[in-house]
Amino acid sequence: MNANSTDIALIINHLAAIKYATIGLFVLLGIIATSNIVRSFMYLKKELQGINSNKFRDSTNELIEKNELKKAREILEKKLETHPNHSYANYYLARVCLYENKYDDCIEILNKLEDIQPDWKKKFIDPILIHITEKTAEKNC
Repeated sequence: MNANSTDIALIINHLAAIKYATIGLFVLLGIIATSNIVRSFMYLKKELQGINSNKFRDSTNELIEKNELKKAREILEKKLETHPNHSYANYYLARVCLYENKYDDCIEILNKLEDIQPDWKKKFIDPILIHITEKTAEKNC
């Protein structure tokens, strides 16, 4: 091999190395870009779920306040079929049971809710349980 062919072979090897380094760089950039896109979509999904969750809570609460308990129950039970540990669906279903005087069902749901959201006990769960206790005490008198 003469000097020219050796130089050409070195240049070809360097070009091949540059080619693979460039491909590696593009693959790495693709992974980073995909990761950022996935992260962005996950953030957007979480935000949209929050919006949907607020809409769900508001619409369900409105039905209960309007005493449209049958319709509220249907919506809540449908939600719980696919999301059995949905905190707000369980809470509002407990309220529906309370307003329908189905205290045993209400207590059962509240016990489940306490397992799902223990920090809700004092603010949301206990007031309903106290109300049930008072109502059943009045009934027994």
